Amino acid sequence: MKILLAFLPLFMPLCSQPDPYSVEDEKNLQCCARRAACCKTYPTDFEIKAVLSKCSKVDKTADKKRTPMTVVRTLRSPDSDDSERKKAGESTPGIANCKRKLKLTVKMRNAGVTDTKSQYVLVDHVFDSVTQQKQKLFNPYVLKITQEPVLAVYGLCYDGVVNAQAKELVVNKNQAGYTGCRSDSPNNPVCGSVSYRSETVPYSNGFCCSCNKDKDSVHFLNFSNLPYSYKFEKIPSYEKNYAENHLTPSLKSMHNNSTYSNNEQSSENRNIENDTSQARPHKRGGQNCNDKYTPANIINPDDYHSSSHCLQFSDLWYFVYRIRKPKVHHSVAVRIFEKYQTLEGVCKWRDLTKKTPVTVGTDFENFANEDSTLSVGYDRKPLPDNTFTLNYQLHKILVPDVLNVDEVIPHPEIKGGPGEYLVVKSAQVQQNGKTCNVAGVGYEAFAKQANRCSNPRGTCLKNQPIHMWEEDHDLDVEGKKGRYFLKFYGLLPDEPISSDKENRTLSMYLTNIYTSLLDIEIKSDDNPLLRANSLATITEVYVESTNSQKTSIIAKIFNSGLISSVFYVGVTDCPLNLPASFSHIYSKPALIPPQHQHVYNLEIQCPLPLNGFVCSLQVLNVKQELIALRKIRLQRKDRCVCAWHCSCACYSADLGLKCKPLSLEAYHVAGFQGGEPAALRVVEYTFWDDMIAMFLYAFVTVCLTLLVMGLVKGVAGICVVPIGLWGLEVVLDLPKKIDRYYERDINRLAVVYDANGWPVHPETGDRVRNIPAHAEFCVNLIFFIVYPFCIVWHLVKKTCTGKVERKDIDVCYCKQGAAVQRKNRSLQNSLIFKSK
Repeated sequence: MKILLAFLPLFMPLCSQPDPYSVEDEKNLQCCARRAACCKTYPTDFEIKAVLSKCSKVDKTADKKRTPMTVVRTLRSPDSDDSERKKAGESTPGIANCKRKLKLTVKMRNAGVTDTKSQYVLVDHVFDSVTQQKQKLFNPYVLKITQEPVLAVYGLCYDGVVNAQAKELVVNKNQAGYTGCRSDSPNNPVCGSVSYRSETVPYSNGFCCSCNKDKDSVHFLNFSNLPYSYKFEKIPSYEKNYAENHLTPSLKSMHNNSTYSNNEQSSENRNIENDTSQARPHKRGGQNCNDKYTPANIINPDDYHSSSHCLQFSDLWYFVYRIRKPKVHHSVAVRIFEKYQTLEGVCKWRDLTKKTPVTVGTDFENFANEDSTLSVGYDRKPLPDNTFTLNYQLHKILVPDVLNVDEVIPHPEIKGGPGEYLVVKSAQVQQNGKTCNVAGVGYEAFAKQANRCSNPRGTCLKNQPIHMWEEDHDLDVEGKKGRYFLKFYGLLPDEPISSDKENRTLSMYLTNIYTSLLDIEIKSDDNPLLRANSLATITEVYVESTNSQKTSIIAKIFNSGLISSVFYVGVTDCPLNLPASFSHIYSKPALIPPQHQHVYNLEIQCPLPLNGFVCSLQVLNVKQELIALRKIRLQRKDRCVCAWHCSCACYSADLGLKCKPLSLEAYHVAGFQGGEPAALRVVEYTFWDDMIAMFLYAFVTVCLTLLVMGLVKGVAGICVVPIGLWGLEVVLDLPKKIDRYYERDINRLAVVYDANGWPVHPETGDRVRNIPAHAEFCVNLIFFIVYPFCIVWHLVKKTCTGKVERKDIDVCYCKQGAAVQRKNRSLQNSLIFKSK
């Protein structure tokens, strides 16, 4: 929002304050007035007080009968006072639908121009009412605070109108056609008269100044003897009432009603009695009192030699407003976010205000949501009256009426906008028209002024609004501070004056120190505190006493908190008949991360004095505060175990380890939370269960391995035929006759077989597929699973039958002059015979 520079006027001793800003701050205000880039806003100082406490108990039966809660907004009356509000007992509505709540008090301190940008406040530590210390929250909160500018709002009361400039018009015998001044008549032929609501305005016909001083005094006395003057004494000014269609009289008619004689005489025809005498001009009228020449058509020479003094008004009028006691207007929009973590471990922010900012301020002071889980209240520190730059008991505001001006160009005072509205003291403006040298001077004051003809021209017409404007305008051009312009009293928004059907107000930025408070209550049932050194659990304790000279105590301590903590353990509460040193055995402190455990080892370097006894193992933090406690057993030449929810048991003394549950109180004292675990179903495992499980695991592993090997053989067999055919004769009883080749390049040729019955390539003699490729791939996939069984089957069959198959007989044949022997489907070449 654009702002204008304002300075505290120096001529106001009742409202002036020592400048709280330095020279640099004043330069910054000047930059803001010029809307320059050097303008800097002052950041808001935030002070946070966070307290975590329990919610007040609410009767559950009353909750059922209670009607649904709706959003609560407390509207503050603009005329209410802080003292009245406190007496009425207004307070921030607290939340009730909770077990634990977070109470935030946000103190905002604004100075200078309010920073309207969104500002974020992190709340990650609170004051714990239980430990009376500051603790860290597991899920922090973030407040997004957006402020509206702090404004001083003045109510304006319409008090009438005054003219911008009342001027004196002097007409004397030096003007051609002048017939004289007759003040004894209500209708002065020079000044004329003004009518308002069909009645003549008293004293509007001006006054006369004669060279005869006695005549002037007679003229002065005649004004008080007008028979109709009493009717207009209660008219303070020409009020402009918009509801009455602008009943301000037309000022142009004043001069038009004046009549002038057409009897013009040339100055050459004048008969000056004493032409050798020096001219003696009248002090106010300006006519030459030594010039006694009187035209022939003039009946009364005294009237002719008297000057006429008329009062004329400008066509620009100013509205006059009284100032009411100022009120501060400030509003704050708050959004509250809570950090949380999803099940996948992703951190996100939950909007507690449901994407709708909560707006509170001087108008709406309290807010509570429908669920009664969030409430926000607004409060402020009262300001003394001398904080405000305008004194409502001393000042009035003059606002130009720009709608009824004939021409804007002749009036530069209306071009400056609201910054050049005039601020005057109450004594400097009068609407009754009976006071000289003030804004609002009228006909009566002009006519009744003391020694009117002995004073210079323009007397009684000083301190007009146009004079005030010109004075401050010249100072503003020189870069100095004025006395009347509104912009010298404070920073102004773009539209400082706003109005509705009933009220009209003036708003100015409040640049003094302004302190306000936000009281926020948030439901915090599921947001734990990270209390350091406060949560520990004794999960397991092992006591080894088999060595008669030494006893070892091994304790496992679990940090059940959410923050790293330092703990140490010690043995205490031993029987009184033991040496005192048994009750003062402690370990060294150890830092345990959250949700981790640490193993402490305690050693007793002496024989146990008793056969069996019970002591206590305690866990202490760095402040030597007791965190957890558990009873342990020490048995000579035995091993004892204290694990989880079971009480201590010893091997030899108890004839085995048996779980005897701890009492619920002892369970909680050991650091456990909640109820004790209960066995809902007991499942017993035997040796054969484990063996079967291991067998199934091995079987599945072997099958998967053989399938992978078969997959490799099948894929390789598609590319290399011998690899694919290897071992298939055992599984499928190959070779066998085929109708045609399965290879595409030779599938139309006649099938050729070798000596063993395998189909071969007709040109190369190499073996080709005996079955289709897809069938070969499927068989190879399960080949390594089936092949061992096939081998076993053939061995069993051979052993039982004892027959020799043809394929097991050695076959010899001649090949290229050499004897070739085939045995067991393997070729063995032996040179038997070679022809010569």
